[in-house]
Amino acid sequence: LTPTPVPPFLSVEVNTHCRRGPGKNYASLGVLFSGERAQVLAASSEAGYWYVQLPDPSIEPCWISDLYAQIEGQTDPLPIYTPLPSPTPAVGFDLFLQGSERCGDIFFVVFSVQNTGGEILKTANVHVERRANGQSLHGPAFDRFPFAQTVLPVCPPDHGNILLPGQVMYIHVPIKPVPHGEQARASITLCTEDYLGGECTNRTLFFVVP
Repeated sequence: LTPTPVPPFLSVEVNTHCRRGPGKNYASLGVLFSGERAQVLAASSEAGYWYVQLPDPSIEPCWISDLYAQIEGQTDPLPIYTPLPSPTPAVGFDLFLQGSERCGDIFFVVFSVQNTGGEILKTANVHVERRANGQSLHGPAFDRFPFAQTVLPVCPPDHGNILLPGQVMYIHVPIKPVPHGEQARASITLCTEDYLGGECTNRTLFFVVP
């Protein structure tokens, strides 16, 4: 009998975004953390990426760069996938961890958001929780004026409620308790109208609390 081939797995030396397509212009669907393994489902027709299933089965398969990756197992039998071109959505944004800042005793996690769609984004709903047990660190909380123009000052940050297409701004999120070094999950919804009206879209980001 011919043995069933063992699917290859991929690990990374640094936490790496897994994206909707093979490139930084595609939205991140999740993060493969250092020490985790993702099953490799296919090779990419574009050099430098693999199509994988992250350990979290709720996240759809996605594309990850091989820049910091190591492969265990044979990749020759894998199919080769050609991704569809990245469309410009009517409503969309990219979400990244920018860092952390303090205002007295208040600890803020700062996210950068870039409007990747063609519509103005105005209001937000923000939720941050521990990944391990789902404990809420912030929210879910509605924010009419979620966007700061800069990371600093954070005490208090400036706030606005317009994020233009292509524009990058920042969302300051106070979290408590502060589980430094632990994995957390941020879920941010942005909408085109006031009070979470109009068309809304959500992004989820897994990160390590600085």
